[in-house]
Amino acid sequence: MATAVLDKKLTSHLNSMSSNFKTSMDEYLQYEKGSLLRNRYRFMRDLQAGSFGKVTCALDTTNNTRVAIKAMKRSIPGVRFMARHEISVMNRLGYHPNICQLIESFETRKYIVLVLEYIPGGDLYDAIHNHTKMGLTLQEDPELFAQICSQLIDVIKFSQSKSIYHRDVKPENVLLMEDGSVKLCDWGLATSAVNCKDFNVGTEKYMAPEALGEHKPSETYNSKLADAWSLGITLLYTLFGKCPFRKALKSDTNYRRFQKSPEFMYDLYPNLSTSGFDAIVNKLMIERDLGSGFETSLTSAMMKGFTVDQEYNYEVLQTSSSEKKNSDLSEENSLGGEFYMFDQEQPAVDADAMDRHDYSHIKYDEIPQEDLQTAEYGVPITVDSLSKSKNLTSVASSSYMHGGNSLFEPHPSSSLVNSFDTTVPEESYIGLAGKRPSNKVDIDGYVNRFESFMRKQDPQFTGRSLMRER
Repeated sequence: MATAVLDKKLTSHLNSMSSNFKTSMDEYLQYEKGSLLRNRYRFMRDLQAGSFGKVTCALDTTNNTRVAIKAMKRSIPGVRFMARHEISVMNRLGYHPNICQLIESFETRKYIVLVLEYIPGGDLYDAIHNHTKMGLTLQEDPELFAQICSQLIDVIKFSQSKSIYHRDVKPENVLLMEDGSVKLCDWGLATSAVNCKDFNVGTEKYMAPEALGEHKPSETYNSKLADAWSLGITLLYTLFGKCPFRKALKSDTNYRRFQKSPEFMYDLYPNLSTSGFDAIVNKLMIERDLGSGFETSLTSAMMKGFTVDQEYNYEVLQTSSSEKKNSDLSEENSLGGEFYMFDQEQPAVDADAMDRHDYSHIKYDEIPQEDLQTAEYGVPITVDSLSKSKNLTSVASSSYMHGGNSLFEPHPSSSLVNSFDTTVPEESYIGLAGKRPSNKVDIDGYVNRFESFMRKQDPQFTGRSLMRER
């Protein structure tokens, strides 16, 4: 009996101690041990750890979606102010498709907690540093790279329209969506002062030179222009995997060379194209242009390539496209030429010749007169002075042997008419005159020479033209 009472008291005491321990344990730490945070969020895995706290992935049990839990230690000096400032800034910003959205925020005994939209693709720094598929695609595909440029420009201009300047634009704060879009996060260092007196705020490798170093209390720098510089450095890191400067100060050798000649970037990044230089270095880092000037350069670089490799691929594509276009045009011209020929007036078909009788076995003077008066072109032929005693079989054989009508050969040296000292059967000229010309030549010239030849053969030749005027 006494033993049973003792066991009951011991059990009650242990339960009380456990309850007190749980009560004293921070709610966020209980969440990491498996308890629901705010009776809603269940721990899934760690995402990132930093000096201010950590980020974990959790399941929102109310809608079965994943969220990111950002917990910052309240004990670290300045963290409470920075966290509350970030919450205030994000509430002012509201919704934008390229801003990582704040779902809710609260405090536990030891932590300030921000529940944020979960971005499954990780951040841009890890994608480039670890050579992930997305990181490599961003470096190789100018269209996708231009897309993230446009989105980052859009969100920066959106925040600036609300008088909010990020001041910590860098690859670690650019989160990647699975579809290739991006979201800008971590607004804890943002300011509402366009002319800012808070120097040396941000990440040194990405900070504008005017925001670094020692300055007089009265001096300020333009927060809007500083964001443009930081974006330029972020894009250079994205393309080439390294930043150009440790600090954009004269103490940095690379920065001194850049100040002396911005073209130094070509030495630092040999794969940087002229279009990439103009869009990133010239527009963002030198001119600090977030407007139409940058958009024009971005469009040009997207087409031609941000890198020399992309530029080469563009030129090859252009050459291939041009050759294909010329080939297609040549084929069209070829087809067009053939159809054009059919569109022309066709040579008249000698219907009479199709019905003409075969007179090869009879003498010339036995041929009907109407068949003698019209050649294939409808040209009257004078036969008064010609001998009517020879058989016409030789006419056809002479015509075919000479490959057609020598009167219309393009080369005069091969013309029978020009060979005046050659004995040519007079009947041959009858047959030759009826042949179709194979090329466009000076018909009148040949006819005149033929008439001259005939006069030498027969002084009684009347000189009437064998061919009507064209």
